[in-house]
Amino acid sequence: METIERTPVSERSNLAHWFAGRVHEVLDEVMGIDPTDPASTPVVCVASLSPAQAAETLLELAKARARIEGLEAMVLALADTVDVAGDSGATSTAAWLAHATQTTRGEANRAVKLAKRLDGPGHEATATALLTGAVDADRARVVVDAVDALPSYVGTAERTRAEKHLLTDATRHNHKDLDRLGKHLHHVIDPDAADAELAKRLDAEERDAARKTILKLFDDGRGTCHGTFRIPTRDGANLAKILDAFASPKRPDPIPRETVGEDGTVRPVSTPELLGQAVCAFIDRFPVDGLPVAGGSNATVVVTMTLDTLLGGIKAACLDTGTLISAPEARVMACQAGIIPAVLGSDSEVLDQGRTIRLHTKAQRIAIALRDQHCTGEGCTTPAAWCHVHHKKPWSQGGKTSVKDGTLLCPRHHTMVHHPDHRVTYRKDGKTQITRTKRRRP
Repeated sequence: METIERTPVSERSNLAHWFAGRVHEVLDEVMGIDPTDPASTPVVCVASLSPAQAAETLLELAKARARIEGLEAMVLALADTVDVAGDSGATSTAAWLAHATQTTRGEANRAVKLAKRLDGPGHEATATALLTGAVDADRARVVVDAVDALPSYVGTAERTRAEKHLLTDATRHNHKDLDRLGKHLHHVIDPDAADAELAKRLDAEERDAARKTILKLFDDGRGTCHGTFRIPTRDGANLAKILDAFASPKRPDPIPRETVGEDGTVRPVSTPELLGQAVCAFIDRFPVDGLPVAGGSNATVVVTMTLDTLLGGIKAACLDTGTLISAPEARVMACQAGIIPAVLGSDSEVLDQGRTIRLHTKAQRIAIALRDQHCTGEGCTTPAAWCHVHHKKPWSQGGKTSVKDGTLLCPRHHTMVHHPDHRVTYRKDGKTQITRTKRRRP
């Protein structure tokens, strides 16, 4: 923050100027700081506060912070009027503020914009609420934005009534909730006209959203894809609900909340990681019969692999998009409906290209689900609807696509049974016992 030569508090005639200096003197006293000694360490005496005193102190400090924000806004509006920036060579008040206080240009611009709007006509009630600590700067900004967003035909009296209504709501809501209420402010003063205006605005927003809807995917060549997307609010809300369901810890087979590194270190899985895994789960479990048909077939993935890979080898497989995947991942995909395995012999001739008999029929899946009820992995209770049907004896080795030979496995256990580091035992009680044959590297 920019350092300026301070005027002694005793020599300040303007009350706002005096307060700005005096408040630091009081804070120095409270914190036990000697302003003449740069090395002095703050010692705030709060340990003796009772619970009631601590609560009262916090509320009063929050209110004081809001009131200082109000005073700061008034001074900032004046600074813009008298061109404080001009003396420093800055191009604007916001530019000067950003440099002088080491805030971002965006924050400085928002502060100056709010200050000028509160200083102008039409927002006297909000300015008073901020100066008295009834609202903070965030909620004041929401109120001002909502009132200014009212249609131009709304008169001054109606705007004043709408502003006071939203200020009352501001005493009971945080700025995010208040922002949602502010979008319906027009309903407070003219419900009939507001319905028509809202319909018009939403229609325009949705048409604009449709034009801006995009999805860009990039394969980084290192095993992951990344990209950006923009979709309409309605679809975004639906997607959020779907991903929250997949990421929910209440699922019978939840996404792990912790991960173990190769060095054995356990760390929590971050929210972005959870949602990323939820996206993958959503893609993996999307019903194939719900996919669109193009060129005579639905959007089906073809996995090309050698017979050795299908039987348990380590050679990578290739998707029809040209992407390489690991052998265990290919074996998992080869078991799933909608994934066509193109199995090649030693001379690259096609030995099998996903004959229909390879996949369990709907009737067989129902019968297996009724029998197994859930994933047969030992100790797992993932419901049948979330499971894959797995061939106990690989179809490539003569296994039959039958109810007797099929068993339910959740995606996690299905991946494990196809991994060379695990041994699988199908017990007589119907459970699938999976044991690790190799330890993780220490």
